[in-house]
Amino acid sequence: MLQAKMLILRATLAILRGETNVVVSLWPVSDQATAFMMVRFYEALGQSKSQAITPRGAILATREQAPNPRLWAPVLLYGGTGD
Repeated sequence: MLQAKMLILRATLAILRGETNVVVSLWPVSDQATAFMMVRFYEALGQSKSQAITPRGAILATREQAPNPRLWAPVLLYGGTGD
């Protein structure tokens, strides 16, 4: 649990330093599932979808390919919505 808190703190500090958005994972996940999810995430961003909605679509697509929540649940987007 301490690792997750430290990760959230680091993401918060990145935002405070001026980063617009930070994508983090609360625990180690499969490279294959993460790669699949991030491709869907950036494809959606390229289509000018809302950054607030984009992670949800990427997670839903990943859930279809990898139903185990351990593979997609820890991914979080911190920051502004970009809308």
